[in-house]
Amino acid sequence: MSRKDEALIREKQLTEALRRNLHLRRAQASARRDAEDADLRCAPQAAKTDPNLAGMGERSNMGVLPDHWIRKMALEQGMISPFEDRLHREGVVSYGLSSYGYDARCSTEFKIFTNVDSAVVDPKAFSEKSFVDRSTEVCVIPPNSFALARTVEYFKIPDDVLVICLGKSTYARSGVVLENSSVTWPSQPGSSGVTLTMMPQRA
Repeated sequence: MSRKDEALIREKQLTEALRRNLHLRRAQASARRDAEDADLRCAPQAAKTDPNLAGMGERSNMGVLPDHWIRKMALEQGMISPFEDRLHREGVVSYGLSSYGYDARCSTEFKIFTNVDSAVVDPKAFSEKSFVDRSTEVCVIPPNSFALARTVEYFKIPDDVLVICLGKSTYARSGVVLENSSVTWPSQPGSSGVTLTMMPQRA
């Protein structure tokens, strides 16, 4: 077999491989479109059968849920307790229902980190001696320290809803960084509060 014949055979093999690959990609794209169409057709029916999606219609698969859905779930399902159905601003750090979210309040209970004994800080086993408990309207965070707080509200979030908790820019502008993590409070089984870690920013 001459080199010319070998080159023709390789060219045919390559062309056939490209054709099969193109056919496979088209089939995969068609399958994805069919799946998306099926999801859209099922959305209105899901809204009828799932009380959490009632009234949402074809928007039941939307990315961000609006205030009327939050209000409905809070009032009818107890998703947020205590619940404020409007945003309060006058003379306070804003809290309550907003357009596409809810501004939670910080309670008056704090655990302030102190390490006067220069003990080793183990993230998985904090010593109780490293914290001072305070119940106060104003929390002063010492330099090189932080404070733990919790929200006034308790949350019962549906299993099919994802919630993102972010620190308010009001605190950031005051030089305080907020981190958060959800915890379940024993006093209300099934409900979760939010633990807030408040740290002063370094200049």
